[in-house]
Amino acid sequence: MKGKHVKIFITVLAVMFMASMAQAGDTIRIGWTADMPGVGATFYASQKKAIEMFIEQTNAAGGVLGKKLELVIRDSKLKPDVGATMARELILSEKCEFLIGPTSSGVALAVTKLGETNYAPYIPTLMAKKPEVIYTNLWGGGLSSFIKQAKPYGLFKKASITSLYDLDMLRATGMDMPEGLLGYSRCPFYAVNTLSMQVFVEQYHKKYNEWPSDWACMAYDGLIALTTAIKKADSAKSEDVVKVLGGLRFLSLRGPRYLRAQDHMADVGLYVGYTAKDPKYKGFLILKDVVVVPAQMVWLPVAEVKKLQP
Repeated sequence: MKGKHVKIFITVLAVMFMASMAQAGDTIRIGWTADMPGVGATFYASQKKAIEMFIEQTNAAGGVLGKKLELVIRDSKLKPDVGATMARELILSEKCEFLIGPTSSGVALAVTKLGETNYAPYIPTLMAKKPEVIYTNLWGGGLSSFIKQAKPYGLFKKASITSLYDLDMLRATGMDMPEGLLGYSRCPFYAVNTLSMQVFVEQYHKKYNEWPSDWACMAYDGLIALTTAIKKADSAKSEDVVKVLGGLRFLSLRGPRYLRAQDHMADVGLYVGYTAKDPKYKGFLILKDVVVVPAQMVWLPVAEVKKLQP
């Protein structure tokens, strides 16, 4: 097969573009290596809704450069080797010009205890150390299970736990989620005060009768970035689109954003707040007193990125 494959990673958006041979016809095929099983299941479900809504809206408006978008999905099974195989299949067999996903860094790096669901043996040991603050990289269903299992032990009366409190996790935990815990989120719709986010939330809620998760918002933003790049390149060929990604500016749901020229990392930042009840949202807590942490305060300097790239 002739041509080059160029991998482009947009870390915070969790969007990956990969170049393949130019395709013929009036369709732009987008491959998605999705994290469907286990702790990734809730993220996949919400992402799928947002992606399908974006494609439906874009195609109804005439597509991109007159071409319709088409989505092809493959399951990474949360395994790095499977994810890589699926990516190759999407490029070589399905002739996808671009790839999006996956969500989990576990597809790129081996993660110990990934998928663990019984935390009971570890909770007494953890409490015996009398921590004041617990930081964990558990996420999704894994984090929800830990909180539900730890609450009866009274752990949160003695210690606070801080982690990624995205909407899917908060909904899965429900009213078992303690109030007053400091956590962060990637893209909480309720804390983003832009007109584009307001319109998106109204359309999403009307279509699916639920609130969009962080992962739905980020998936939608990822496609905004991709289609903006296609329009700027005036081409649906990935080798042309790759050339315009560095420094690309696009109007995301979170407001104007750009991709850093040196490594294509998006300046999307983080949202930090405390868990709290809100009468508008039934059955789950959200983050209150949210403070936006700009990407420039937390992303690695370019010099550090270059050291890690080899």
